[in-house]
Amino acid sequence: MIESSSSRAVTLYVSHKAWLESVLAGNHGRVDTQNYYTDGRAGREEVLSNYEFEDDILYLRSLDPKNWKDQDHYAVLGIRNLRYRANENIIKRAYKYKILKHHPDKRKALGEEIRADDDYFTCITRAWETLGNPVKRKSYDSVDPHFNDSLPDEREARGNFFKVMSKAFIDNSRWSTQQPVPQLGDENTPREIVENFYLFWYDFESWREFSYQDEEDKESGQDRETRKWIEKKNKAVRAKKKKEEMARIRTLVDMAYSLDPRIRKFQQQDKDKKQSVKRAKQEAARERQLEEERVTREAMEEERLVRQKREIEEKAKADQLKVERETQKKALRKERKNFRELCKGDTHSPSSNFRILLTLDFS
Repeated sequence: MIESSSSRAVTLYVSHKAWLESVLAGNHGRVDTQNYYTDGRAGREEVLSNYEFEDDILYLRSLDPKNWKDQDHYAVLGIRNLRYRANENIIKRAYKYKILKHHPDKRKALGEEIRADDDYFTCITRAWETLGNPVKRKSYDSVDPHFNDSLPDEREARGNFFKVMSKAFIDNSRWSTQQPVPQLGDENTPREIVENFYLFWYDFESWREFSYQDEEDKESGQDRETRKWIEKKNKAVRAKKKKEEMARIRTLVDMAYSLDPRIRKFQQQDKDKKQSVKRAKQEAARERQLEEERVTREAMEEERLVRQKREIEEKAKADQLKVERETQKKALRKERKNFRELCKGDTHSPSSNFRILLTLDFS
């Protein structure tokens, strides 16, 4: 990374390919066009072409070294607008730039009166000690005064959902331990992506911690037991703030989920699908019932016809038998009549009458 002496522009080595092209072009490996750095926390790339460090001398002179912890460290180093997106090289260059501009020896040589115990350069040193150390920088970034912890206005979110809520999620994505972070999308985002978005944010894991706001430094304890007690108290406060932070994120996600028109559309689709399946089941059940009733009716009708046929046949047989019996009875009556007449006409020949009687059918 090279700083131009004329414009103080920042130049970055962006890739091996860009560096090789720069060497072949005779630029000694310097890339002076649009250059990028990767923001590890937010997973985004930002253009840092010709970035100039701010040098607000009035702000620097207004600082109180005794209250250095309350100062805006990024503003002190002249990278107020970059903030958490600034990489290590940018911070280092910014600090070197401030040294060249504001070191007490240089200012003293120019005739400025320097008060060793109350000079704003101490604030520059504190800013470097904080932002130049990854652990301390993480602690400071977690409570960045320029970050707005408040949730979007629900009325505004309801009226312009995607614009309002997208900004809120982009702002809060910087805290995620997992990168890249899925974003809200728009009304045309497929359902699977929308569902994955909410799954991610409902399981959101934040690297944010609140040790920078410790009310008391444990190293101020005079003995081991005191330092241990201070650390225990600090941890309890941090844990409470962490819990509040996760509740804030959960509230943000709940608000988005309840207002998201896509979720309502998906829920309506699910409801319609459920109703359609229910209606299909009901229709299938009704058709099965109708089929069962039809089969039952056909079986009953077949049984009735068989029974009717059997009854008709039995009645025909009974009628035939009745006719035959009537015929026999008539024949028997006739034979009896003839027999009586015969007996009346021949009363003197018993043997003859007996032979005639034998020829009669009394069955």
